[in-house]
Amino acid sequence: MMTELKRTHRDYPLSFKIAVVEQVEKGEMTYKQALQRYGIQGRFTVLVWLRKYGRLDCYQNALAERINGILKNEFLLSRPGDLVQAWKMVKESVAIYSYERPHLALKYKTPDDVHQAFYRQKTVNLYQD
Repeated sequence: MMTELKRTHRDYPLSFKIAVVEQVEKGEMTYKQALQRYGIQGRFTVLVWLRKYGRLDCYQNALAERINGILKNEFLLSRPGDLVQAWKMVKESVAIYSYERPHLALKYKTPDDVHQAFYRQKTVNLYQD
């Protein structure tokens, strides 16, 4: 006879939910880090809290997390010594990302190339080779 595993449901106090949402919105941690740090059950629990209790648009948070991930994994490979150095490293990384790094979603064009073509009133067809 097979025993079935029951999924446990856990209720979190509203004050805890709001505290977690504030930490994520301030950028102190990602929603995934919140899941791990506090042992929150359910992959989408914190995302639901962000949508329900957050001040920011949940899609803005997803975009910010994507940008942070790109910075951490592709550009900021060494830890900055201080805030001034961190600012310089981020500034350089954003310049490389925007002006030098080709993007698959843009058919290997840079965001600046696509932006400039749009404003020159030329059409940019990302679906042709």
